[in-house]
Amino acid sequence: MEYYGINCLTTSQAKKLGLESSEQKMDSKASYNIITNLVIGMIQKQGIIWRQSWSNNKQGQPNFPVNYATKISYSGLNCFLLSWQMKSKEHYCPYFMTSKEISEKGGNVKKGAIAYTACYCEKTSKSNTIKVYDLFNGIDIDGIKFDENWKGAKVSEKIQIDKCKRICSNMPNKPKIYYNDYRAYYTPDYDSVYIPDIEHSGSMQKYYSNLFHELVHSTAYSKRLNRQFPAGMGMGISMDDNQSVVEQLIAEVGASYLCGIANIEFVSLNNSVTRDKSYSYLQSWKKSVIRVLNYDNKVIFNVIVEAQRACDYILCRLDQTIYEKIKGKKTKQKVEKVVKKKALKARLTPAQARIKRISEVANEIQKSSGKTSKIVTISRYKVSRVEAVKRAAKQVN
Repeated sequence: MEYYGINCLTTSQAKKLGLESSEQKMDSKASYNIITNLVIGMIQKQGIIWRQSWSNNKQGQPNFPVNYATKISYSGLNCFLLSWQMKSKEHYCPYFMTSKEISEKGGNVKKGAIAYTACYCEKTSKSNTIKVYDLFNGIDIDGIKFDENWKGAKVSEKIQIDKCKRICSNMPNKPKIYYNDYRAYYTPDYDSVYIPDIEHSGSMQKYYSNLFHELVHSTAYSKRLNRQFPAGMGMGISMDDNQSVVEQLIAEVGASYLCGIANIEFVSLNNSVTRDKSYSYLQSWKKSVIRVLNYDNKVIFNVIVEAQRACDYILCRLDQTIYEKIKGKKTKQKVEKVVKKKALKARLTPAQARIKRISEVANEIQKSSGKTSKIVTISRYKVSRVEAVKRAAKQVN
C-alpha cells in the first residue's frame, strides 16, 4: 500500500541510505501500530500535538524538518511526525540525519540520545511494506557543524500577514467567503465559508487558523478533491461520530501545516470565535481522537495523507489534471498565471488598487462600445470619457 508523501524505496535503496531501525524486520501492520502508538502517546502526554506556535521559526529557518545531508525537506507523514516529536521533545533544530549519514560526515550521536521515528514504503516484487527507521536531531549530534540559520531573528508580523494573504488569495477555485460575528464553519451545500473577521476573531493568528481550517474542509467539495463529507457538515463536531472526528482531524492537521508555511501560531480547536475551549471540552476532544486512533491503526496515515493533499491543492502543488475541475477548465499553467497576477495586485496599496480597477472598468466599457473616440457607449447613452470614469468609480465602490 502506498501513501501520498511517503518515499517508496527498494530494499537496496533503503540499505544504501542507511534507513535502519531495531524494528526493521517488522511488517506493515506492526509499523502501523508503532506509529499509531507513538502519536497516541504524544497526545496523552502533550495534548493536541498539532496545536503549536510556528511563529517561533526564525528568518532563514526551514519551515519544516529537513534532512541535513541531502538538504531535502521531509514531506507527508514524516513531515508531521517529526514536527510533533520535536514539539514533544522541545527540540527547535530542524535538521535530521540517519546514523549512516552522521558517520559519513564524521559525527557521532550523543550518549543517551533518543532516536526519532520515521517511515518509508519498501517496494518488492510481491508487495509494498511500510517500515519504520531511526533519525537523530541536530541537537543530539556531535562532530558536525550545522548552519545556524534557525537561530536568527523572528519572522516579522508583516511577513506573516503577507504569507497568510498569499495562501488564501492564491487558492484555485476557492469557496465563497462570508463574514459573521459568532463562529467559523464551511457548508458544502453552498460551497461557502462563514467566518468572523479579524476584529471579531481577536487576533490575526486566530483568524487565519480558523480560515485555513475551513479552507481545508472545502477541499473535500466535489469539484475539488471530492473527499466524503460527514453527515451534518457545517453543523458542528459530533464527538461520537468517527467520520466527523476524522474530518476534523484532517482540517486541524492541514491548518497547522498552512500556519507553518505562514510562520504563525496555530490556535486550535473547534469552530468557535476564539477557538478557546474549556478544559473539559479539550479533554473530551482528546478522548475522541484517541478512540478513533485505537479503533483503526491506519487512521493517522489516512488523516495525514488527506491533510497533505488538501494543503497541496490550496498551494497549487498538485498535478495539472486536478485543476481541470476549476471553472472554465483552466490548466495548471493558467492557474499559476492567475496566481502571479493576484500576487502582483496584492502588493498595491488600497488606493493604487482602486485606481487600477477603475481604469480597467473604464477600458472594458470602451472596448464593449467598439469605439476608439473619446465618446463611449454606456447602456443606451453616449457620455464623455470623464463621465465613463465617474461611472466606473461608482461600480468599483
